[in-house]
Amino acid sequence: AQRVMDGSWVSPPTYWRSSPRGVDLLALVAPNPSHPVVRWLAGDQQAAAPTVFVEFTAALGLVVLTVVFFAAWRAGLRARGWFWTFGIFAALSLGPFVHIGGVNTYVPGPWALLRYVPVVNLTRMPGRFAVVAALCASVLFALALKAIGDRWPHRRRQVLATVGVLLAIELLPAPRPLYSAAIPSVYDTIRADTRPVRILELPFGIRDGVSSEGNFSARYQFNQTRHGKKLIGGYLSRVSARRFREMRESHTLTGLLALSEGRPLPPAEVDRLVARAPGFVERARLAWVVIHPSLTPPALADFAVRAFDLERVAEDGDAVLYRTRGFPRADVAVSSAR
Repeated sequence: AQRVMDGSWVSPPTYWRSSPRGVDLLALVAPNPSHPVVRWLAGDQQAAAPTVFVEFTAALGLVVLTVVFFAAWRAGLRARGWFWTFGIFAALSLGPFVHIGGVNTYVPGPWALLRYVPVVNLTRMPGRFAVVAALCASVLFALALKAIGDRWPHRRRQVLATVGVLLAIELLPAPRPLYSAAIPSVYDTIRADTRPVRILELPFGIRDGVSSEGNFSARYQFNQTRHGKKLIGGYLSRVSARRFREMRESHTLTGLLALSEGRPLPPAEVDRLVARAPGFVERARLAWVVIHPSLTPPALADFAVRAFDLERVAEDGDAVLYRTRGFPRADVAVSSAR
């Protein structure tokens, strides 16, 4: 209630045709995408399509589903509640319209209507229901093994050993792929600054799970784990309209948003923003600017250097560190504190 009253409550609109899809029907029985054979045949999805890998992978496993089906058919498995729960969440994970083999069948699933129910509609990505379906499948798998063991007790050990080997083969993720998490060394310079200052990384923006202004990269927040300073801009799963309005109330930030999106500004507007920039630097306590040349439009980089009176300090890969001349230098602040 407090968030609704102060304008920070976020409830994104739900569109009939363009809201997020669910997992593919075949993804429920698809093999583990981290398996070496799958990576050899289909490529490394984690590297090539990380969003698809995270949001649209279900892979309940053929071994699990086969054992559960066999136990229900021949071993008298009776777990109606778990079957219903599994079926409900598996159906919800398919999203508003069922996809099969990458083809949208336009057949509506239960999520097509449930996504309009208040509170329930806060679940934006229906594919995540596959997690609950996987938990239900795990319970059914355990009950199935027990039922098979009770039906054929003299073969319990052979069944468990065989199923265990098959599971190990099917779910094997080795060799475990590793990805670089290196942070450019320029952030060590920022970290050494003991003042409570802010950092601006370009291109600049503000982003959440359903909207974006400018061009913010979540990597900036990963870099923040090294330097530990406050950022201008950012990313959250949900950002309220009020926060976006507050951001646009700053003429300087509005200009940075436009330039980060590649939209040109009239020369007269650029001159006005340059005149306002010193006041912005002081109010924001902006001491450091990091420009990523491969992502930053030249007009944005030129504007930042001119407006914030930037002094180039260091470079590491695609990160170029600048100091704002209009803000007291770190060594001055340290000597004053002493």
